[in-house]
Amino acid sequence: MEETNIDLRDTVALIDRDPMRGNYTDIKRVQTEAHHTVGQIAIGLVAQWGMVMGHPDGEDSSGKSKLRLMTPEEVVARACDTAQLLCEELHKRDWILSLPLPELTDDARAEIARKTEREQKALAGL
Repeated sequence: MEETNIDLRDTVALIDRDPMRGNYTDIKRVQTEAHHTVGQIAIGLVAQWGMVMGHPDGEDSSGKSKLRLMTPEEVVARACDTAQLLCEELHKRDWILSLPLPELTDDARAEIARKTEREQKALAGL
């Protein structure tokens, strides 16, 4: 059997069976964790820098500067530090917009309640 790299803290597969649709099985992937702005920026920086970030590593025999690839730990630390500093600077400059939460209609609240109930039943059956 093939092993998968699914982190169940982040992704849940739900089966939604609806007899009105011919007992169609619908697999839904739902994130149960989300990264805030600083985390999103850090992830983008790691993706961009991960394979190419160099760190000074002395000189070669001809006297030219030598670089070594940064370790994954160094890349992650640099990305997180950069993201944190960026977000602090954006706040200092007042470049962050506050957005109101969307208002839910009564119909939307009822639909969410129905889906939640079906999902809980599906999870109980897994």
